[in-house]
Amino acid sequence: MAIGHESARSFALRIGLSPTAVAQYLSGKSEPTRPSIIALAKGADVSVEWLATGRDQIRPSPPLPILSDISPPPIPMVADPQLMGRLTDGIFAVYKDMSQAITPMHLGQKAAEMMNEILAASDGPEDYAGMVKLRLAQLRQQLGANHGHQRG
Repeated sequence: MAIGHESARSFALRIGLSPTAVAQYLSGKSEPTRPSIIALAKGADVSVEWLATGRDQIRPSPPLPILSDISPPPIPMVADPQLMGRLTDGIFAVYKDMSQAITPMHLGQKAAEMMNEILAASDGPEDYAGMVKLRLAQLRQQLGANHGHQRG
């Protein structure tokens, strides 16, 4: 007698049951114990419910991940620390020149946003200096426009 592409004897030995017991289960001469049902289901890659009753899914549901198995999303790395430094210094200088305050958190967020825009739009580090100047000029213009609206 065969189970899939495997002999009943080979299957029994692989799952840790005696070949005689498995032969008796297959012929209906004996009923398996609960531990044997579990071993049979695991060995055949079927659900215990399906093996015991013929109902439910034939394949067991995948186990839910354990919290320790779930890794947090990767932390994005700063692609160019020098670019980030230039942007941070430049943004701080623009805000200072415009007599406006910026929190450290907002400064970091603004620098990261600009860096992502520059990295996405540039062909490489040789483009960074010009793009930094452009973005800082745009920021200066934006702050000037906002500052004028606040006075009026």
